[in-house]
Amino acid sequence: MLHNEVDKVVVLYEDRLTRFGFNTLRRVFEAHGTTIEVLNHVEMKPPQQEVVEDLITIISQLLG
Repeated sequence: MLHNEVDKVVVLYEDRLTRFGFNTLRRVFEAHGTTIEVLNHVEMKPPQQEVVEDLITIISQLLG
């Protein structure tokens, strides 16, 4: 259950909170009175590029 007990969540980078759907998560938090503060703002890669890079890393580790 959500009890609106958290005022603020502080993260170093957006992707440390969630890999995808950061803006959706932000809206859910805000609907419950919680803000998200990101300390280091860097340009995020498109989700498709993130998935491709993640898959390449996984395959490399499996084959390595």
